[in-house]
Amino acid sequence: MNTDNVIIDALPYIDKEYDDPEMKRYVDNLIEEELKITVKKDTSELPQTIELFENDEILRNEMERIKNGEPFPLLDTIRYRLSDPQDHSKLNEWVEAVENSEAQLEHQYNRLINLELLNKFGANAWRYSNFQLELILNEITEKVNDKKNKIIDINKERKYLQTKSEAKIKQLEQQWKENVSKVLEIEAACKNLENEIQTAVVIQRGKRIKDDQGWIAMVDQINSSWKDTIRPLFQHYTERTPGSFIEEKEVNITWHYRNADPEFGSWQAAELQCNLEKILSHMALTVVLGKKTLELRPASVDKSTITKCILRDIRTGQHSLGDIDFILCIGDGKTDEPVFTMLNGYHTNECYTATVGKKQTEAKFYINTVDEVQSLLHDLISPTSTTAPSSAPATPAN
Repeated sequence: MNTDNVIIDALPYIDKEYDDPEMKRYVDNLIEEELKITVKKDTSELPQTIELFENDEILRNEMERIKNGEPFPLLDTIRYRLSDPQDHSKLNEWVEAVENSEAQLEHQYNRLINLELLNKFGANAWRYSNFQLELILNEITEKVNDKKNKIIDINKERKYLQTKSEAKIKQLEQQWKENVSKVLEIEAACKNLENEIQTAVVIQRGKRIKDDQGWIAMVDQINSSWKDTIRPLFQHYTERTPGSFIEEKEVNITWHYRNADPEFGSWQAAELQCNLEKILSHMALTVVLGKKTLELRPASVDKSTITKCILRDIRTGQHSLGDIDFILCIGDGKTDEPVFTMLNGYHTNECYTATVGKKQTEAKFYINTVDEVQSLLHDLISPTSTTAPSSAPATPAN
């Protein structure tokens, strides 16, 4: 899926694009980029630092030890040792040794009492503690389940509302399209009543030719008032199709979608063509589909018209068709086919029509590439070339 110029909306139960892995990566990248540029909230009013264990020196020192990565100090067992006096002749050292032994006896007595209390009341104390923890766990679990159920209910409601609205949204969209088409049809009918439709003669690319004295208009002025009716429709599809644009010339208007998403652009072009055909029933206009283009022009305007004008002027001027060495016409699009058909009808053996690339065509010859066309033209204008291109790099179409 081409993800260029994709619009992400908030209807996950209607639009399934997020299920596509490539689209999921595209959306995740958008979220990541958005988080990078998200402005952080102002935290100036919050306290910069929080002092822990301000009133407890032991815990404060232990916190500092952990921050510094220092190892836990070994248990000091000196106070539990029963050591002899270093100098047996000193009375005060004997007194300290006796007091230390009495302290050790008292400590052992307290340990025995603690063991008896633990043996007597410890099991029940643990049971009561576990009972309290179970109560707390059950309460928290109940709250979590309640939140989960609320989330599920919200998602169910969202899904119901979105799926319920899907049909209504599509109905409104279709109704809007129909209303737009009706409005355009009414506007076109009004324009037809206000202005007399003048038959166009040639398209923009063949409306004028250039001679030694400048540009010469090959046809009379063409009424282009129909553009005021069609232009809003083209602008509407340009806004809906990212990458597309409008090219407007003197006698035609073209919608280009070569820079849009290929699949979406083709779909929009087909929809635009369908809407135009509804309007064209009241107007002498023709829709021409090209390479990633949709052109709208007067019905009687094509390249064969200007070709006829050129041949007519040659015939009525100082030259006749019999004086011409040969006629060569090369093209690569659908708009060239009418010219091929017309020239193939001329009763002359020196008329060559060729299309670029292998395709179904009215032309008599194929030329594989544009480079071969350039090579052919170069050979024709070279000083040694004085006749028809009998050695041209072309293949018969039939």
